[in-house]
Amino acid sequence: MAVTTGVQKEYLCYKLLGEVYGEGGYCNIVLGNGLKTVAESDKPFVTRLFYGVLENDIQFDYIISKLTDKKPKTSVSLVIKIGLYLLRYSSVPDYAAINKTVELCKKVGKPALCGFVNAILRKSQEIVIDENLRDETSISLITNYPLWIVKKLCHRYGNEFTFDMLKSSRRELTHIRHNSLNVAREDMDKLLPYAQKTITGYYVDSRYLALRSSLYVVQSLASTLAVNFCASLSTPNTFLDTCAAPGGKSVYFYELTKAKITACDIHAHRVDLIKKYAKSVGAKINALQNDATIFREEWTENFDTVMCDVPCSGSGVIGSKPDIARQLREESLVELTATQLKILKTSALYVKKGGYLVYSTCSVLKEENENICEQFLKENSQFVPAEFNYAGKYSGSMINLYPHIDGCDGFFVAGFKRV
Repeated sequence: MAVTTGVQKEYLCYKLLGEVYGEGGYCNIVLGNGLKTVAESDKPFVTRLFYGVLENDIQFDYIISKLTDKKPKTSVSLVIKIGLYLLRYSSVPDYAAINKTVELCKKVGKPALCGFVNAILRKSQEIVIDENLRDETSISLITNYPLWIVKKLCHRYGNEFTFDMLKSSRRELTHIRHNSLNVAREDMDKLLPYAQKTITGYYVDSRYLALRSSLYVVQSLASTLAVNFCASLSTPNTFLDTCAAPGGKSVYFYELTKAKITACDIHAHRVDLIKKYAKSVGAKINALQNDATIFREEWTENFDTVMCDVPCSGSGVIGSKPDIARQLREESLVELTATQLKILKTSALYVKKGGYLVYSTCSVLKEENENICEQFLKENSQFVPAEFNYAGKYSGSMINLYPHIDGCDGFFVAGFKRV
């Protein structure tokens, strides 16, 4: 049995966070692998510390910048951030939090910096982040969203709306939906009497995930809503998902419509993920490798419905994937939006006359959403906006999903009809 004692838990977190900070690892994958070596009783602590540092990274960078003349190296900053989390957001007594961090500093091979780390942590207690302030800088520090994103959102929505949206984006529970190929919704309700029900599934904690996995699929609420919006346009015979990996939307669309589905991704290993996912839940899907930006002549006017869940900034899912906040750069939007528009315009060529085209992102930025759609309509007169209508609650040709209103990640879906 794995045993983690003393500073070992903090050291493990340091190593795992190093993979995220230094190597660009995905937080859910890095943590999942790391927890395999941890004693069962220590997994909650390691998980809270790991995500706690990531979820407060911008705030911790701010505190460190206020207390140092020169930004410390990544390894030292990481030790300090672990200490800041223990001091500010854990139940560990202050003296113990500082002692644990100093011991961690020794453990990572930086004994000469123990005094420096000790002093930073003690001085950090003098810096107060006022949770009641709603200026752009405070919103960024409290919600862990990059300041440049906060400024864009405040300009569009106002500071209060922006704060509520970003503050509500963090979710402790996992969203699942029932696999309708194997179980009816009403039967799943009986199996999950205490789960938090949503319009398409349930928010559950980890203990519910011990249920027989063939009965459910882990899929975000926003993703399931996007598929239902798409299905509300029509029931197609043929459906193309141009950016499908890992396959959640294609699988769900198959369950809803039983259409003949082609699901694609540019990377071969991600195509394999689609195939494995579809097979595991019993969905019949043709998965293949394809670059969505390059025109494929044999698909011309070949599909009743085409969906483009395009690569995006991920600004709508920072709450559930806090490592994204470290990777986002405003300058990257230029390249991203060019790719998004190219995928949408290429995919439009595959839509039959009278068919539908759906565009979606997990972004809350207008540049990636409404602006792309407006540009597309301006350059493609054979398409007009198509109205979604789902559950009597969601309607319109462009729908924004907001965490504090819809209880899900930030998301955007738009529909077009070829006339």
